[in-house]
Amino acid sequence: MENRGQAQNLETILVIIIITMILGIALIVFTNFNTASLETQRQQFQQQQSLSLLHSLPQHPQLQYTELGYDKAAVDATKLLSTNLTISGRKKIAITQLYPEKPEALCSLSSYPECNTYILYSNLPPTIRNQEIISLPLNLYHPKTKQQGFALLTITTYT
Repeated sequence: MENRGQAQNLETILVIIIITMILGIALIVFTNFNTASLETQRQQFQQQQSLSLLHSLPQHPQLQYTELGYDKAAVDATKLLSTNLTISGRKKIAITQLYPEKPEALCSLSSYPECNTYILYSNLPPTIRNQEIISLPLNLYHPKTKQQGFALLTITTYT
C-alpha cells in the first residue's frame, strides 16, 4: 500500500516537472518571438520617420530659399550654415552639392562658398551595427554668388 502511494506521489512530481518545463520553453519561445517582432516594428518606424523627414526637410522654413517673401523651389545654402534642427534618433543628415562642383570640404562660415558638404544633424552611436541610407535630390541656391546648383540630401539612420 505504502509503495503505491509513493509511486503516485512520484508520478505527480514528474508530471508537474514536465508541465513546468513545457511552460518554461513556451515562455522562452514567446519572449524571443515578441522581441523579434518589436525590433521589426522599431525598424519600420525608423524608416517611416526618416522618409517623412526626407520629404519635409526641403520645405522647412529654416532651410527654404525665399525671395521677397515668395518661396522658391530651392534650399538656401547660407541658412544651412546656421541651422539648428531638433531631431531625435541616431542619424546623420547631410547635404552634398554635386553641381557645380566645389572643393570637397565641410561647409562652415569660414569655408563658405568653397565647400560642398553641409552637416545639418549628427548623432552617431558609439558602435554602428547597421545603417540605412536614403537620399533625395534638391536644388541648392547660393545667395552670396547668386548661383543655383544641384545637391543630394542624405539621411543615414544607425542602429
